[in-house]
Formats: sequence, structure tokens, C-alpha cells
Amino acid sequence: MEQVKEHFSFGNHRKDDIFLDIKKVFGKILKYWYFIFLSVAACVVVAFFVNRYTHPVYLVNTSVLMKGQKNEGITLSDIFSLQGRSSGGSNLKDEAVLLTSYKLIKSTLKNLNFGISYFIEDNYLLKELYQHTPVTLTLYKTSTNIPYGKQFACKILNRESFQLIDEDKVQNFKFGRTIDIEGFIFKIDLNENAEKYIGNQIIFQVNNIEQLVKHYRNSLSINPISEKSSVLNISITGTNPAKEMDFLNALVKNYIDKDKDEKNYNSKRTIEFIDQQLAKNSDSLRTIEGRMQDFRDQNATLNLSTEGNQLFKDIQELEKQKSSIELAQQYYDYLENSLSSQEGKLEQVEVPASIGLQDPVLNSLVKKLVDTQIEVKSIADDPNELKHNPRVQSKLQTIEELKVNILSNIKNVTATNRITLNDLSRRIGLFNSSLQRLPKAEREYINIQRNYSLSENLYMLLMQKKTEAGIAAASVESDFKVINSAELVGGALKPRPIKNYITAVIVGLVVPIGIILIVYLLNDKVTSKEDVLRLTSIPVIGSIVSAKNAADIFERKAKPNSALSESFRSIRTKLQYLVSSKGDQAKVILLTSSISGEGKTFCSKYLAYLLSITNKRVVLINSDLRKPNVSREYGSIGAGLSSYLAGLNDIQEIINRSPYDNLYLIKSGEIPPNPGELLLSKRMEDLLTYLKSNFDYIILDSAPIGIVSDGLELMKFADANILLVRQNYSLKSYVHEFNELYHSGRYQHIVVMMNDVKSKKLQYGYGYYAEDKKSKKVKKQLEKLKEQKDQLVTTKES
Repeated sequence: MEQVKEHFSFGNHRKDDIFLDIKKVFGKILKYWYFIFLSVAACVVVAFFVNRYTHPVYLVNTSVLMKGQKNEGITLSDIFSLQGRSSGGSNLKDEAVLLTSYKLIKSTLKNLNFGISYFIEDNYLLKELYQHTPVTLTLYKTSTNIPYGKQFACKILNRESFQLIDEDKVQNFKFGRTIDIEGFIFKIDLNENAEKYIGNQIIFQVNNIEQLVKHYRNSLSINPISEKSSVLNISITGTNPAKEMDFLNALVKNYIDKDKDEKNYNSKRTIEFIDQQLAKNSDSLRTIEGRMQDFRDQNATLNLSTEGNQLFKDIQELEKQKSSIELAQQYYDYLENSLSSQEGKLEQVEVPASIGLQDPVLNSLVKKLVDTQIEVKSIADDPNELKHNPRVQSKLQTIEELKVNILSNIKNVTATNRITLNDLSRRIGLFNSSLQRLPKAEREYINIQRNYSLSENLYMLLMQKKTEAGIAAASVESDFKVINSAELVGGALKPRPIKNYITAVIVGLVVPIGIILIVYLLNDKVTSKEDVLRLTSIPVIGSIVSAKNAADIFERKAKPNSALSESFRSIRTKLQYLVSSKGDQAKVILLTSSISGEGKTFCSKYLAYLLSITNKRVVLINSDLRKPNVSREYGSIGAGLSSYLAGLNDIQEIINRSPYDNLYLIKSGEIPPNPGELLLSKRMEDLLTYLKSNFDYIILDSAPIGIVSDGLELMKFADANILLVRQNYSLKSYVHEFNELYHSGRYQHIVVMMNDVKSKKLQYGYGYYAEDKKSKKVKKQLEKLKEQKDQLVTTKES
């Protein structure tokens, strides 16, 4: 038994299954090395072109510090209440939104004159000429058809003229002359640095400012350097670092200037309001001064009595209180008229911030209204932003709500002021009644002096507060400070040649290897002997090599030294060991498979032939009654196994001679209606008994056991059952089911034979002793030399 095992490969379920899998997968990968090599080469070529023809992209960065508190500038509320105020620090996220606002970026781009771009071709790439362009294009506002984004080529011929290339049109023009191309009106001037560009083409295009704004808004990245930091990092990527640095510097400067302007807004509105009050008060003061001067000229010796002097002081104090309230009421009226005239409109309402308000609620509402209006105007100057930006829509809703609350508050304050003014007027009236007891001249003098003092005090107060507001406006500082001006960060972000080449190699390896692995994992066919060993415990008797145009054994004699013949000889030898226990008795060998097309008939004939040439009597039976083989070796359909089993013919009538000595054939015959029952009949046993007494080997070419049960019925008669598995054809699931047959114990000597194995190593091993072309050629040459030698000997003898 140990001697028998040496000749078979047994199914393992071994510990090194994983190693075998890895080894097999690695072998598969190596088999397609050329495919992997071509993939890597193609990816490297693509990486080369990407590195060569991609515009370098750079990162430019600047940083801005946002101070903790804002200096809003002085307001009339501060002036009249003598209380300073400041607001908390801004939210960094809000500032980031403002920095990317449509209005701010658009004004920055216009200041930088980015409306026209100039390029020159450099190694098949368009390189932008920024700040060093040899020509300058001036676009006229009278243009009716501006081809935004379209590129024109300007070839400098000399210092006076150039060629303008518009697609296929080529025209010559003079520098500095007006050009009109279908409503596109412009002129081109030659700059001082144009000498080295003579003969070259300068490409220019007019940029759409709206598209530029969109591009820069999307390109900007604004983030705090840390969660608790007040420093914003502002960065942008672009192909021209000098241009992007200028943009960032201009953007930050524009934002800081805008921040100062917003802070000065309150001071400017305060000064405007004071100027209006001064204009009214100046006329009254001049009139009262004239009256006083006239009265003094006429009453030079008049002096006030003690009673008159006291009445003058009391009335003057009440008038001072009344004028302060009236001044505040004038602002309330102004504010109410301003809000009412702008009601229902989206544009900003021009309201001075917190002017002289003693009511803290109204003061807070007015300030919030002004701040919100300024923020909306900063974020969205574009009508589309006003309609579609949810943030802007929320702010507009807040503005309308604030207007309603302010108007309601003004009505309440106005009602309170009326009550206070009526009380002051009543008290002043009582003092005026007391004045009636004084002499007429003294009474008139007190009235004139009272009006003059009131007007003079109000005028001096307004002048003082105007000066304070001007000083406050001049001292306003921005809440933002530039820490680092825009600078280039590192080298080019892309392309990165080394990274691209590494990526190309990785992709070139991963893609083909991935495809190979996917095909391998999804392959449900048996591809090697190792697959059989993993799928089943049945021993493998050997492998039949694949042979192109393999000869039909009954049509043409097999080559005795071919790899195919050697592989069958190996199987023959192992079979002898397998059935050696039968001694000199006849041996029954059955060949079957899981499905049709796995080579049962071919292997049956070849094996039968090789057994017959060892001086053994062999009979080959086509026992597939459901699909009779009508090929030449079996002859045409007629008397055969089915007719014998059905009792229509005798044994001698169905046994046919073959072209070879010692080899006989029994064909299947006509297709019976009950093949399964016939194979189980007593006549089948009688046939095998008779054949065993007259032949050495009985080869049964059986039906596939994966389709019908006929083959299983015959396996119990066989001394050796060969299950055929064809490489890249047989299904793994069917091969795995062979285990059930093997472990059932009902059948003798079940083995697996691999067919159509495409392996160079296997073919070399089987064909080691075969005659190759070179040996045949040498043999023919030796035979020819021998013939020539014999002819010479014969000639000499004669």
C-alpha cells in the first residue's frame, strides 16, 4: 500500500494551503508580467506628460490679526450723554464671509486691473506675462461686443506695427491706433521692454469681471490658525505667484480701509446732524445779538434789580432743559421720517448711529440697525446675492423687524417728551407772569438776555461736540492688522514629479494585478492540480498534457515519444499499481467526469490503445447510452451495448475489431428509452463476466456523473474509477462534490485524472526522452552519410 501511495497525489486540507494559494497567485501574476510591465510603462508615460504639460500651481498666504474690540468712533449719544462705548470683538467666521464678499473682491480686482490677461507660448504651455507684458491693450467703453475669454494673438513685427491673428484671420495694424472688430473697440500700445519680443506672438484675452469674482471667491481659503486664536490665515492658489500675492495684499488693504470707513460712518453722520443744527441756530443767534445791541444802545444806564436777576436765572435754567429735549426730539422726528421713507425697500437706510439718545433700548436698536445694514451691503452688492443668499435674506428680515421696533419706541419716547415739554412750558409761563410786575425796560432786557444766553450756550455746545466728533473720526483705527504680507509658501503644489511617478508606478502595478486577482477570485473553473487537491481528498493519479491538434488514435497512429504519449504512459503505469491486487484477473477501468466535454472519450481511447500495445487484450465500451458517440472509432449507429442489453443482439455481434491488434470496441448503439434500467439489468453483469474471461482490460467510457446517474451505476462494477477533470473547463463546485463519492466507500479505487493541462514544466518533463527536431535532423544526416559510405565501398569493390 505504501508503494501505491508513492505514485499518487492526495488531497490535503494541509496547513500550508494558504502558502499554496499565495504561491499560486504569485505565479499567476508572474505569468502576465508583460501585461504588468506595459501597464507600468503606460502610467509612467502619462505621468511624464502630466509633469511636462501641467501649469505649476503655487500656494500664497497672508495672515491678519483681528483685535479684541472695535473702536466705533464718537457718536452724538456719547456727546450728549458723556458716556463712551465699545462693542465686543467680531466673530471670525463673519469676518471670513466679509473677506470673500462679492463687493470687496470686485473692487479689489478693478483696482488691480485684472480685466486683461497676457500670455506667451513656452514649450507648448501658455505662460502668463504679469507686470512685464510688452504690449498694453486699452478697451474702449464704446465697445458693443466684447468677446470675453476669447484669445487673440498679437505678433510684434517691429516697433510700429503688429499682426493681429483672430482664428484664421490675419490683419496688420499700427500700434496706438483704434481697432474695431465687429463692435470690439480697442487699441494696443507697445511698451518699453518690447525689444526682445519682436517676432513673437503675445496672446491676450479680455476677462469677464463676474467670472473673475467667482473664480477668486472659490479660490480663497480663510481659516483661523487655531481654535482660540484671533489670527486669520488667508491663502489662495494660482499659476502666477506674483499675481496672487498682489491680489491678497490688495484684498487685505481694501478690507482694512473699508473697516475704517465703516467706523467713520457714525462720526460723519454725527457731524452732518450738528451742522444742520448749527445752521438753524446761527441765524437765531445773529438776530438776538442785534436786538441786544440795539437795546443796550437805547438803555445804557439800565441795571437789573435783585428780583429780576433771580427770575432771569430761573427762566434760563428751564429754557436750557427745554432746548435739550427739543434737540433730541428733532432727531427723533428725523429718524422717524428717514425710516418711514425707506419702508419696504431692500437698500440700506441712511440712519445716523445712536445720536443723542438717552433711552438705552432705542439706542441699542438704532446701533444694531446701522450695523446690520452695513454688513448686508458689505456681503452682497450683487442682486443675485440679495435674492439667493440665505445669510443675506436673514439679515434683511432682521432689518425690517428692527425698523418696526424703532418706530414703536420713537412713538413712546415722543409721547414722554411732549409731557416733559408741556410741564417746562407751564413753569416758564409762571415765571413770565412774575416778570409782568417788573418795569417794562427791565422786563424786555431779561427776555432778550434769556434768548441770547440760550442760543449762545447751544451754539457753543454744538461747536464743541463737532470738534470732538472730528477728532474721534481722525483717530479711528481698524480692528485688523497685517502680520505677514502675502508670500509664497514652499514650492509648486502641483505637479509634483516624484509623487506623480511613484503614483504612476503604483497605479501601473495595482490595476493589472487587481484585474488578475479579480479574474482569479471570480474564476469558478479548475486551473491547476493544486485546485483539485484543495477541493477534494481523492488522490490524483496524474495529468494529461494539452496537445494542439492531438491525433485521433483511430485515424492516425500516435507519436510514441510525444509528451502526450508519455503522460498517458505514466497514467498506465500508475493504474497497474492501482489494480495490482487483481493479479492476472481482468481489470475493469471506468472513466467518467462531472459534465460533458471534459475529454472522457479521447482519454478512454488513448488509454485503451496504450494498454493494448503491451500485448494485453483490451475492449473499449462506449457506455454512454444517452449520447452515443458516432465518431469513426465507434462506427455508425447500429448493434451495440443498448441493443445487447435490450436482448436484440448477442455478445459476439456487438464486439468489433479496431485498427490495432489486441484492441476491440463496443459502441453504445441506438438511444434506448430506459438507459438507467438497462445498465442495472442482469445482462450487463453477464456481459462484464464474459468480457473478463476473454480480455485483460475492460475500459468503460461512461456518461458524466454530474448530469445523470448512469455513470454511478457502472462505477460499482469497476476495479478503478477515474474521475476526469479538465483544466480551465471543469467547475470547482462539481469537483468538490466528488468527495461524497470518495468517502461513501461504495466504489473502489476512485482517483482523479487531470486532462488538457497547459504547463510547460509538465510538457518538458514528459517530453524529456522524446526526439526533438534537432535529433531527428542529425539522425537523417547520419543515415545519409552511411548511404554515401556504402556507395563508395560498392564502387571500390567493383
